[in-house]
This record gives sequence, C-alpha cells and structure tokens, in this order.
Amino acid sequence: MTDTAPADDIAVDEADVEWVRGVSYPKVAALLVVVALVAAIGGWVLGERSAKEEAGGSAIDEGFAVDMRAHHQQAIEMSLAELGVGDDPVVVGFAREILVRQDVELGLLAAELDDWGVEVSSRPDTAMAWMGSPVPWREMPGLATEAQMADLRAASGAEADALFLELMVEHHRGGVHMASYAAEHGTSEDVRALARTMASTQAVEIEELEDTARRLGFDAGDEPATTGTTAPHDH
Repeated sequence: MTDTAPADDIAVDEADVEWVRGVSYPKVAALLVVVALVAAIGGWVLGERSAKEEAGGSAIDEGFAVDMRAHHQQAIEMSLAELGVGDDPVVVGFAREILVRQDVELGLLAAELDDWGVEVSSRPDTAMAWMGSPVPWREMPGLATEAQMADLRAASGAEADALFLELMVEHHRGGVHMASYAAEHGTSEDVRALARTMASTQAVEIEELEDTARRLGFDAGDEPATTGTTAPHDH
C-alpha cells in the first residue's frame, strides 16, 4: 500500500479554509447537514463521561481511535485535492462535506486519546490488531496507495471527479468496516456512539457517491454499503 505516512495531524490551515469558502457551486443542503452534524457532535463532546472512560479506554477503543485518525487524515487529503481541481459541483460538494466532518472527528478522536493519556501522534507500525486482524498500518482497509494519491493530485476536471469518487468509495468501505467493529466491541460509550455515527454516515455516503458516479458515467464499483463487520472488498 502507500509508501509514505500521512502527517500525524493534517490540520486545515487558514489558507485552506479561505480557499474552500471560495469554491464555486455552494450547496445549501450540504451546509445544513454540516451545521446539524457539528451541533450534534457538540452535544456529544459535552456529555458526561463515565468513570470507566475517565480511567482509560480499552485496547479496542484506543486502537480504533489511533487507526481511524490515520484513516481520516487521508480522506482529508483526498478531499482537498478534489476541491482544488474537481469539475462537477455535486462531487466538489461531497469533498467539502467530507473534509469538514472528518476534520471535526479527528479532533474528537484526539480528545479521547488525550483523556486516556495516549500520545495523539502515536502510530504503531501494525494496525488493526484491536480487530484481531493485524496488518502494516499502510494496509488498513480502504487506504489508497501513494500511487493512487499521486494520480488524484495530478488529475483535473472530470478525471479528478472520477478518481475521487472511486477512491473515496473504497476508503469509506474501509472506514465502515473499522467503525462497525468499534461500535459493537468497544467499551467506551462515547467511542461506540461516535463509531456508530461514522459507520452509518459513511454507508449512506457510499450509496450517494456510487449514484453520482453512475450518473456521470463513471465506474466507482457497485458493491453495496454495509454497517456489518465483514471485511471490505479489495480491488
């Protein structure tokens, strides 16, 4: 899989934020979804933590938080690439929504790790051990290769739209796989709630991304989204 690690924290700096604000084809519906999501997450963050959670997360909770942060960081990279060169307004809108939501979720996962005394930038060489299926972290389900990321960065217009849809569908399948397991097997109620939200949201987005790919005449794959724990399809 990819040969270079994403940065430990890919923050959306002010220049990126200002650029995103200036992207054409704004989607009012997407904005409402983001506002509602941020409001819901705000309530989640302010919720009372149990004594068990204050004492620390389980190996599943901590492993999920560490691995999903690395996973989200690549989704943000994909979204920024599409925002810079994409052509179709709907696809650009998807990229904007994913960037905002996953950046918020990165912060929530970092807050959990900080509460547990786990170094936020921690990333063991092996991922997925918390699911009983350890792999080199670069081979996490759905993670694009460095070559695929280079192709996306080099593309423009409809080609960028097609690559973004294809890579994000696969990326989301991996995210659903991981989040569904954490939602079922984690011990932290906060982590389980966040994982459930991730799994359901990304499953819906997979369908929307695939529908858009078909409408535009692209092939993003027709594998159905699932919130179960079955391993995702590998290309």
